[in-house]
Amino acid sequence: MVMVVALKRGVLAFWALWLTIVTATNVTDLLQTIGVLGVDWRWVSGNYALVAKALELYALPAGIILLTFGTVIVWEGATAALLWRTAAAYRGREGPGAGSRRRTWRWEWRWRCGAPSRSWRS
Repeated sequence: MVMVVALKRGVLAFWALWLTIVTATNVTDLLQTIGVLGVDWRWVSGNYALVAKALELYALPAGIILLTFGTVIVWEGATAALLWRTAAAYRGREGPGAGSRRRTWRWEWRWRCGAPSRSWRS
C-alpha cells in the first residue's frame, strides 16, 4: 500500500513540476513580449506567438491578447500550486480525516440539494 501511495504522490508531483515549468516559461515569454526581457532571452515557451496567431482572426487589440495570455498564466499557476499542495498532503484513502471529509461532503450535498437531514430519519 505504501508503494501505491508513493506512486500516486509521484504522479501528482510530476504534473505539478511540469505545470510549474510551463508557467515559468510562459511568464518569461510574456515578459519578453512586453519588453522586460531582451529578445536574446532563450528560456521562453513561444506560446504567446501561438495565442496571438490564433486570436488574430478576431482583430483584437494587443492589450486583449496580453490579458488573455496573462489569464492563462494565472490559471496554470493556480493549477500548479494546487497540484503541489495535493501531492504534499496526499496520504491515500486511510490518511487522516479521509472518512470525515466524505461524511462532510455528503452532508453538504444533502443540504444543498434540499434532502432531509439525518435527524429527520431518526
